[in-house]
Amino acid sequence: SKNNPPQSYSLIIMDYQMPKMNGPQCCQQLTQLQTDGEIPRQTIVGHTAYCAEKDLKFFRNCGVADILAKPVSEEELDRIFKLW
Repeated sequence: SKNNPPQSYSLIIMDYQMPKMNGPQCCQQLTQLQTDGEIPRQTIVGHTAYCAEKDLKFFRNCGVADILAKPVSEEELDRIFKLW
């Protein structure tokens, strides 16, 4: 609600496979809420063990800005934090 705005984060790390709603579905909903002005723009980074190009392309098309492949190295996480 406008009286109690949602908390904003500068970076969201979204797992691909989650219970009830998967990462791509959630990214699509967040992107739509951002487009509609209901929540502030936030960078979404995908996190997945699915590394086939078709899976990565699908995740990117759902609104993620970047992708972290599992397992995540400290260097890769540091790169994401500095970039976004």
